[in-house]
Amino acid sequence: MNLFSSPTTSLSTRSPIPFSDPWMIQGCNYQLAPGETTDPSYYYSYWGYHSGETVPCNNQGVSPNLTFQWGSTAWPGQGIYLNRNVLVEVRNTINSPDLFHQVVPTDANGTATLALSGIIPGYYTVLIKPTGFLRQSTNMTLQAGTHSVSFPMTVSGKGCIDGKPTGPQLWIGDADGDNVINSADYNIIYNYFNKSVPAGYADLDGTPTHIFDGVDYNLWLRSICFFGGGSGQVVGSGGRMESLVCYLFHTK
Repeated sequence: MNLFSSPTTSLSTRSPIPFSDPWMIQGCNYQLAPGETTDPSYYYSYWGYHSGETVPCNNQGVSPNLTFQWGSTAWPGQGIYLNRNVLVEVRNTINSPDLFHQVVPTDANGTATLALSGIIPGYYTVLIKPTGFLRQSTNMTLQAGTHSVSFPMTVSGKGCIDGKPTGPQLWIGDADGDNVINSADYNIIYNYFNKSVPAGYADLDGTPTHIFDGVDYNLWLRSICFFGGGSGQVVGSGGRMESLVCYLFHTK
């Protein structure tokens, strides 16, 4: 069969490649044409059996499920609690608009499962943002069924004074939820120090008392020190939060 049409007559003829399973194109399963077999002599017409069908399709299979776990189960013993709201986003690439986003609560181990409604099987960038933390992302293939992934929510930093690598440090300090750690977060902690955390702001350590205290300040300060590089701010994966997603995050 000729795979390409051209006014040139010197093109060589390609041999057909038999398929014993449905074709997978952009997450869509295309069934074999009637009579199609694995026999190499099977004749493929120039006009395919599925000619004219939309790609990608929107009715093939079911949406994937995602089970994720973030942080370390040792953190609660150190005063950092994992049962908090987490924003989950799915994109084609890190800089693309969201194809999916949802806020879900995680349990005491930092785990939750959700259906990625409207996501067809394919390769995506998945991002999560627990309240108080910056976004982290990973690339993964999502097919029908349940997929598991872990996010450490740590990043290797540099010492404030000596500039030497610190090893993994908590990716935390975002009190106002805009995916940036900066002076705005400091001002929030300062203004409400030893007071209940107001709605719309994140208690960084997530303690049951839900107040801003010295632990929250130290978490913010360490991130500015280890990740700020003297700039006075740290930005998480995917850049500053979009206003709509930020609104959804704050109202959950």
